[in-house]
Amino acid sequence: MRLVPPSPPRFERLAELAQRYPELDASAVRSCLALLRVATDLFACLDEYFSEFGLSQGRFTVLMILSRAAGGLSPARIAELSGVTPPTVTGLCKKLEADGLVRRRPNPADHRASVLTLTHRARRLLERLLPGHFTRQASMLAALSEAERAELVRLLTNIRSGPT
Repeated sequence: MRLVPPSPPRFERLAELAQRYPELDASAVRSCLALLRVATDLFACLDEYFSEFGLSQGRFTVLMILSRAAGGLSPARIAELSGVTPPTVTGLCKKLEADGLVRRRPNPADHRASVLTLTHRARRLLERLLPGHFTRQASMLAALSEAERAELVRLLTNIRSGPT
């Protein structure tokens, strides 16, 4: 899968804006816009693939988190691990449960709460989905060498960590 290259604004346009907004850092704006464009393309590519299996990014994320949790997890813990709100996880899990991909059972430590686990159907779905998913990821980054990928991860980690 080939991603569409980003089309950042021309420096002339950014220079015009900088006249009006002295806070504008042209290289930061160009970098952010390029990053957003690539992220949008990556999400679109993955969404297209997940939809072939009746999934969304969010539902796939919940399945992957649960696939690593032998005894299951609470919805609150899934929310924590996925970085989304508990109500979002509740909606995702209700749909997964209705589709027979997730099973809900009482939490033995707290009967007011529940624990979610994958069903055999979900495990079979992941077995079918993951090879193509990994191939798609490799294809999306095929334009970068191993060293460039490592540098990309380093740079993105720096951005995520914020200024030091």
